[in-house]
Amino acid sequence: MVSGSQLFMRRFRSSVYHSKCSRRKCLAAAVLVSGFLLLIHVCVSRRKTAPTVYVVEEHHEALSYWFYAAYEGLIPKQGNVLIHIDGHSDESTPEFVPGMPLFQYPQDDQEVSYFLQKNDIFVQSAVMTGLLSRFIWIWPSWDKHFMEQKQRYESSLVELGWFWEEFDAGDGRGGREPHFCQCETPQFPPVEPLSKRCSFLNSTVAMAEQQLTIIPAEFCQIERHYISEHVNEEHFVEKMNDDVDWLRDDESVIYDVDEDFFGCENVGNLLTENGPAWSVVESIDRQLKEFLCPKYITHEDIGNRFLKLLLQPFIKRCESVASRNLCTGAAGFTRLMSNAYGDLVSEFRRHPSLFCGRNDFDVRNSWLKLAKIFYKMPAQHVKKLYDLGFCLSTTPKTLYFDVGRAEFTLCHGLNQANSTIVFLHSPDRSEIMEHGELFLRMTQAVFRRRPFSLVTVCRSVRDGFTPRRSADLIESEIIETLKRVTDKRGEVNYDDDLLGGRMGWKSRH
Repeated sequence: MVSGSQLFMRRFRSSVYHSKCSRRKCLAAAVLVSGFLLLIHVCVSRRKTAPTVYVVEEHHEALSYWFYAAYEGLIPKQGNVLIHIDGHSDESTPEFVPGMPLFQYPQDDQEVSYFLQKNDIFVQSAVMTGLLSRFIWIWPSWDKHFMEQKQRYESSLVELGWFWEEFDAGDGRGGREPHFCQCETPQFPPVEPLSKRCSFLNSTVAMAEQQLTIIPAEFCQIERHYISEHVNEEHFVEKMNDDVDWLRDDESVIYDVDEDFFGCENVGNLLTENGPAWSVVESIDRQLKEFLCPKYITHEDIGNRFLKLLLQPFIKRCESVASRNLCTGAAGFTRLMSNAYGDLVSEFRRHPSLFCGRNDFDVRNSWLKLAKIFYKMPAQHVKKLYDLGFCLSTTPKTLYFDVGRAEFTLCHGLNQANSTIVFLHSPDRSEIMEHGELFLRMTQAVFRRRPFSLVTVCRSVRDGFTPRRSADLIESEIIETLKRVTDKRGEVNYDDDLLGGRMGWKSRH
């Protein structure tokens, strides 16, 4: 019989690419001394002295690797410190899910999966299990809203709990449902009189910025707490150097980096600038839900390539005299559809599980609805869609991925065009390099004080935050810095569900 922890280990190992210490280098060491035992010693000692790095696509995926590291003994199962280098705090409160371990440590991969909810919901999830007891968020100076509104260092006591919310069932009978809640009490700078604010996220509210709902403190039944510290990047190194007790020798550190720390963009804005209106983008996304229903990560690349193949005639239809009859009118549209049907049927035969339709007629009919939208668009707008491509709306690891929470859409990320939820900043190459130098100093300050054994790096490309044209440069700066600071090659592991695989965004173009 397989235990829950063994099942977790099996599934975890199958979801990551390993880039370990070079087999060639280890073998060379063995040849020099003609001893197999020393070969093992060389490889294992390298793993113990250098941090293990995991690269993920969406930030909540890091949770799986933290729990795996605790299972392997790389970090303790309780009371770790998360140093979170990110353009956003990601301290949103989880959604209550029946069956999840309530303020208990998860025992298997099923219990871990309940916490994999969203890209900004994972810090408090880890606190609820006891894995984290302290959270240090290093925020970037390019966020002018923070520069105007926040102190360079702030700390709060954050308590997490739950409460019952009463509701009207609509048939004259009342009901109630559980929610997680949090209570925040500022510690520094001190606030007089001492204030404690309790709240929960009301997911029934459509607008994300309006979901935070204040509740009386006595409503929230407290179960866990943690210290939340927010520090500006330019002040972090100074604080590390000046306050020798700020990070103690007995604290275990998880070093966590989001690539959107270097900059943050809204792909929707870039798409609609001299391109299609956002309402057209939404129409395409709605029709895509009827056309392609991907079920596996491999479907993401297959679906993207197939849709781009189908888009090419819409881009080229007016380029030559011979194709002018495809530019306008019902006859031109009919001819385009006739040319595409062979590709549709062929792809449906190869990958039937990729499609929403169950037969040729369903597939052709759902494509017809999409094609009508593309046919009405100027060719240059279709070209922008082609260049952007298509992708899943979230990772297959996300809870409820297989029951409708994931969609196959234009790869515009999570934010709508003109959304003001997050502050945007598009860095050029020189700024990224300068920011990389600051990241180096921060990493050196931490590693000198408290060498960390676990690092998670989040790309945030699929969800549309990290500047895509610079993603490769940003990631190389982060990985090279980690190697330089630890003076080791270490172990870099790439998650299976990365958009574009290990090579990332550039591999799609």
